[in-house]
Amino acid sequence: MEHTIAPNILDRAFVASSANHEWVADFTYIWTGEGWLYVAVVIDLYSRRAVGWSMSSQMTAQLVTDALLMAIWRRGSPRALLHHSDQGSQYTSERFQRLLTDHGVMCSMSKRGDCWNNAVMESFFSRLRPNVLHERSTEPAMMPRPMCSTGSSDSTIRSADTQRSAISVQCNSNSELS
Repeated sequence: MEHTIAPNILDRAFVASSANHEWVADFTYIWTGEGWLYVAVVIDLYSRRAVGWSMSSQMTAQLVTDALLMAIWRRGSPRALLHHSDQGSQYTSERFQRLLTDHGVMCSMSKRGDCWNNAVMESFFSRLRPNVLHERSTEPAMMPRPMCSTGSSDSTIRSADTQRSAISVQCNSNSELS
């Protein structure tokens, strides 16, 4: 299967003149007591706020597709939108590219191996990682848990209901994710 590689239209122009005109996206991973948790985020360059996010125990095209769908849903299908990401297989997949096309979103991608071309996302994740994990418990079996939850029912990342509620409240009060 051939993957689509888009040109770097954004070209490090990380300033937007209005909301919902340029979005940047990427994903990272966090170790939890239940294994790796992959977190995809879409940021509006104008507000510098996360407008969509998704979590999964798997690093798939569905992870980034769900984050983009959330952003589109929350922002009301913006027109004349540019979506910028890296060239990862999740973003170049047929599924993700079809979603962009179906919503009239123009695609931009960083050059391979150049983290500066998506510096806003790198900066976001560098601030998110230290703030996203709870302090370690004295019990060896208790590992840090992520603060944000999209309400995923993915059985491999589920926590106790009380923990999920506390995690969701923390996520909703975080000014970076709104």
